[in-house]
Amino acid sequence: MKRLGLCVAVAAGFLGFVAAAQAGVIASGNFPTKGDLYSSATNGSGTIPAGGQSAFMWTTGDFVETANASVIGSYAATSFTDTFTIQNDLATGDNLTVDALLNGIDIGSWTANGCAFCGTDQVMNFSTNFAPVFVSGPFTVEYVLANTIPAGGGSIAFLDGGNAALFGTATSVPEPVTLSIFGIGLAGAAAMRRRKKSA
Repeated sequence: MKRLGLCVAVAAGFLGFVAAAQAGVIASGNFPTKGDLYSSATNGSGTIPAGGQSAFMWTTGDFVETANASVIGSYAATSFTDTFTIQNDLATGDNLTVDALLNGIDIGSWTANGCAFCGTDQVMNFSTNFAPVFVSGPFTVEYVLANTIPAGGGSIAFLDGGNAALFGTATSVPEPVTLSIFGIGLAGAAAMRRRKKSA
């Protein structure tokens, strides 16, 4: 019986080692930033120029999106932070809600509040926790306007130079060798059990 326990423990130990996860930053970089895509229903689409900004936006569905985000490996992302700048030119009382999407999945939202057409650069600090979203290879982060500002109510634009980080846990699939070792351990346990029954 001791050998049976040892075989199962060794097999489970190998399987657990391969599947062990590491938590922390899984991707970081600039967002929004130069080269990122934007689309405004009124002002067209394009990319943010170096040191510049997106077109002004105020319509539901207008967005800015990462252009070249990618990770090596597979991860379960669970939180996101971003410090970025918008040009806020919204009227008092006209607020924009902006949804954050990771690979098309809503992970949270933030609000740009009206400022009496101040036209100033406003630093935004956005942080959100969410249910795991699986990320592997190329991925996208988008900010999508969730409401439309009435005519004459102003707009926002995204400036080059955000600083974002995606956090989560590495995920891995047991490799064939590990599964073989686990299988050998189980086969050994079964053989020992049969031998004990026949004795």
